[in-house]
Amino acid sequence: MKQRAGIVGGGLGQELGRLTASAPNVRLHLIGHSFGARVVTSAIHAQAGLAASSMSLLQGAFSHNGFGVKTAEVGQGFFRDVVAGQRVKGVLMATFTANDEAVGTAYPLASRLAHDSTAGFGDASDIYGGIGRNGALHLQQSEWEPHQMVAAPGPYQFRKGKVANVSAGNLIRSHGDVTNKDVANA
Repeated sequence: MKQRAGIVGGGLGQELGRLTASAPNVRLHLIGHSFGARVVTSAIHAQAGLAASSMSLLQGAFSHNGFGVKTAEVGQGFFRDVVAGQRVKGVLMATFTANDEAVGTAYPLASRLAHDSTAGFGDASDIYGGIGRNGALHLQQSEWEPHQMVAAPGPYQFRKGKVANVSAGNLIRSHGDVTNKDVANA
């Protein structure tokens, strides 16, 4: 699924590149759930010069280190250029919760078995943890900010150019619980 999401994302990036070349004023607002989060991130990553106006990653099934800088524990994230190159002009939002067993348990187990570190167990201290469980980790302090998901129609103070790590355990109860009004409000 990881490889397929990357391939589909690369193709999507090419199509979005053609779209923005023919309609340069179009604004791209990308939303992806689970491996779809990897698809939209791969699209922006794969197409040089392509930028999104916003990107929402709902319970993303890829490494919580994916946007991160190199640390003593892990290498630079595969999608680091998306953040460092400001390829998302507005807000890059990532929802996360410990309630997500798919990203909290299955994702780190599969990554561990594959010895894939680009990808206690599954939590923020696990190099194999997922973004939908822990948010985007190992970013520079100036690149991100924490948020708590609020019930609709509650306001947010998201800032352009920042990764908004949105802790959603109070309103997202499982991996697939992303079609409610509170998630749409965020």
